[in-house]
Amino acid sequence: MSILAWILLAGGPHYVELRDARWIGPSDASGRSADAVERRYSCRLRPEPGRPAVRESLTERSAQPFRDLLVSWNVDAPPRTGFVVEVRVGTESDGGLSPWMHIGDWGEPALAPPLADRQSKCVGGEVLVDWFRGERTFRSAQVRVRGFATAAGPEIEVQRLRICFSDREHAVAPLEPLDPRPFGRVLEVAPRSQMAEREDVASRICSPTSLAMVMRFRGVDAPTMAVAERAFDPVHEIYGNWPRNVQAAYSFGVRGYLTFFSDWAAVEQTVAEGTPIIVSIAAKAGQLKGAPYAATAGHLLVLVGFDREGNCVVNDPAAPERASVRRVYDRAELQSVWMDRGGTAYVLEGQR
Repeated sequence: MSILAWILLAGGPHYVELRDARWIGPSDASGRSADAVERRYSCRLRPEPGRPAVRESLTERSAQPFRDLLVSWNVDAPPRTGFVVEVRVGTESDGGLSPWMHIGDWGEPALAPPLADRQSKCVGGEVLVDWFRGERTFRSAQVRVRGFATAAGPEIEVQRLRICFSDREHAVAPLEPLDPRPFGRVLEVAPRSQMAEREDVASRICSPTSLAMVMRFRGVDAPTMAVAERAFDPVHEIYGNWPRNVQAAYSFGVRGYLTFFSDWAAVEQTVAEGTPIIVSIAAKAGQLKGAPYAATAGHLLVLVGFDREGNCVVNDPAAPERASVRRVYDRAELQSVWMDRGGTAYVLEGQR
């Protein structure tokens, strides 16, 4: 079978590109950029009360046109500070960039703009709470971080900001599988059930529960509810805001980023390197046999490895108790509810 036929019949991999944002350096007294020679992947902001500090990344051009855009960050933000992350996108045809659109924030709640004041749309696309979705293709993106402070002195340091471009409508050739493949390898990620937590939030905290499981695997054992409280998005009143969860893990000391997966070879490589993957799924009734729910409009779980047949071993936090969190899902079924829907995932790399 040809590669094209495989893609058309199996809903094969789509275009994904991950890169670190590079920062434009601040100007010194002579007007020369302090980072004129070395464009750094980290930057510092020194806001003062009533006077925000602003840094913009270089405009990053994707290798292929994209429709989907994820942005995630690892930022040291001390008490009495907060920051806002914004993105704008551009096309090849007009050469310009869209207005800045709010894609995330962190820190003192009073320093973040209210929902009504946030720009979320541009011609041809919009930010859907925590990611950008285009109705057309774009070719470039730029990120801006605005830091705020309620008192003089604290400094905000952006350690890393990652951009992931993707277009699920643009098929690419599948990667070559690993040799040997990690079938039969299961990472020792201790299970947790979200249903063991407070009844008023238990059904809503799949994301921070998954996060807490992988954080413990990385050596940081935090109570699930402590992680949930840190990850909570007070504006949208949700626990599953993707970049907030990545930043929440970093605030506990674990580095990470958001990405899209579209190919099992890339997934297997990540597991072979000893990294569990927190995956974002949505399933209709009957799409995921053996799950502790009939259907879900949105849910996160941890892919911890593979059985000897190559099916997916997961820690599903929606299980009613800890003993039933570990499950095996059919590979093709997990692909249909995860990768075929975009393949969004959190990757936690380790302690900083």
